[in-house]
Amino acid sequence: MDNKKNSPTASHLWQGFLPFAIYIAVNDLVQIILSFLTDKWIEQGFAFSEVLREYAGNVTLITHLIAAFLGYYAVVRLTGPGPKLMVKPKNHEIAGITGAPETTGAAGTTGDKEDRDVYLLQVLFAVLGAVSLALAVNIGFGILGALDTTNGSSFAGTMYNVSLAPGILVYGVFIPYVEEMLFRGIIFGRIREKMGPAAAVLLSAALFAIMHGSLTGAVYAFLMGCVFAVTYEYLRWIAVPCLCHAAANIVIFIITFFGAFGKLINVGRFAEFLVIAAVSPAVVLRGPEFMRYWKRRQN
Repeated sequence: MDNKKNSPTASHLWQGFLPFAIYIAVNDLVQIILSFLTDKWIEQGFAFSEVLREYAGNVTLITHLIAAFLGYYAVVRLTGPGPKLMVKPKNHEIAGITGAPETTGAAGTTGDKEDRDVYLLQVLFAVLGAVSLALAVNIGFGILGALDTTNGSSFAGTMYNVSLAPGILVYGVFIPYVEEMLFRGIIFGRIREKMGPAAAVLLSAALFAIMHGSLTGAVYAFLMGCVFAVTYEYLRWIAVPCLCHAAANIVIFIITFFGAFGKLINVGRFAEFLVIAAVSPAVVLRGPEFMRYWKRRQN
């Protein structure tokens, strides 16, 4: 008997690593080529060279965006899309996901509405928890002296000289979407099929961390990657980790952009955000019970 063939570990580690390797290779290659062409364009003094020089940060931003989409496109073309694990929960499935009682009435009944309310509550607290954890980790790095508090966050170096609106769109919308579709939609999904959710959470988060380079960036990415994967596993909708990732990036980007991290670096702020980040999963995991308790208090 071929043990390797029947071992889910070797084959599915490779299935998770292959998309990652393709994405990194294509992403880096595209960035190198575009950066080289941009530099040559500026050196030769072609049209708009002064504009490219003046807005070098935004040009780099666009380069990152193009590279990310081409990297993801290459992964899908070469390895196929991720497994149809969880796209969007149907209305009748929401009850099973949240633990609320099943409803048998037609769509729009009171029971269905309650299920949707519980689910939306869980999504809200998933996003709140992700943002709070992002702030707590970066503040913690600041307290430990691992950050330049003048500029701020664990990935401030990637946002140098970038305008506010383009930065929010790219780092807060497009990049989170691409990364979630790759790391949670494809990598997490494929590892999960044979190795289970726990291994998929840790391994997909580890690859996500490797991509972020620096030690602080890797630690931050690993923790956030675990959060994104767990929300995807539990709430069963790829849009949820996309929202969590986008919200965390937007908040960190805006604070970093305005150089406000220095004002947040203290133990009190760290404790506040850490408590919120710790409480939020309880609401995500026990949404129906929380909602029933809240309604009793309201009555």
